[in-house]
Order: sequence, then structure tokens, then C-alpha cells
Amino acid sequence: MKNNIIQSEMDVKGSKINVIRVDSYEYISLTDLAKTQNDESTSRCC
Repeated sequence: MKNNIIQSEMDVKGSKINVIRVDSYEYISLTDLAKTQNDESTSRCC
């Protein structure tokens, strides 16, 4: 059985988040989400 894999990106608050769809399941990049969170926390500094 061969998996149907689709790769795309979505824009969340100005940051690109990678999304991979395998058959009927979607997976988001936790690394991209963490980078977004780090960018937000450093921009509020001081």
C-alpha cells in the first residue's frame, strides 16, 4: 500500500509553518511552531 503524501505551508502570524498530509492525517512541524513562539517572546523584551 502506497501512502499519498502532500507537503505544504501555512502562514501563522507572519511565520511559515510546514504541514505534511499523509493519507487522511495532517502533521504540523513542532520545530516551526517553537521558532514562532521564540520569536514572539524575544520581541517583547525590555
